[in-house]
Amino acid sequence: MSKIYNILIVEDDDENIFLIKKALASDNINLFSHTDPIEALSFLKSCDEHSLPDVILLDINMPEMNGFEFIDYYKRSTFYRPVPIIVLTVSKEDEDILRSYHNGAVGFVSKPVSFEELYRVMKNIKTYCFDTIKLPPRKRMKK
Repeated sequence: MSKIYNILIVEDDDENIFLIKKALASDNINLFSHTDPIEALSFLKSCDEHSLPDVILLDINMPEMNGFEFIDYYKRSTFYRPVPIIVLTVSKEDEDILRSYHNGAVGFVSKPVSFEELYRVMKNIKTYCFDTIKLPPRKRMKK
């Protein structure tokens, strides 16, 4: 029996969410998505050690709360902190790249324009996260 992975997508564009989900669809992946980072944080607060995401894909350009603010809030908790965040954004700005890593992201990916390229990038992320590296165990310190 293969392990089931949880991915949380925090992205304000429904079409991008649809394309990302299509690219990552798999029998051993549960995909959760939120277009509002504040709702995503509420979702995370409801997670236990079994439903906690293994990886978070995060856009940084969102209204209400941007991705940097999301990371700042998220990384304050020892329960959530070990979950890797990969920034997935249209930005290619050095300042955004540096700020993402400085704030605790483990990766920065500029969203490709075409679905074919996005699909390839998502497959690479999936392989890297679930076949190449060892992710932190879901069993964590208390919230």
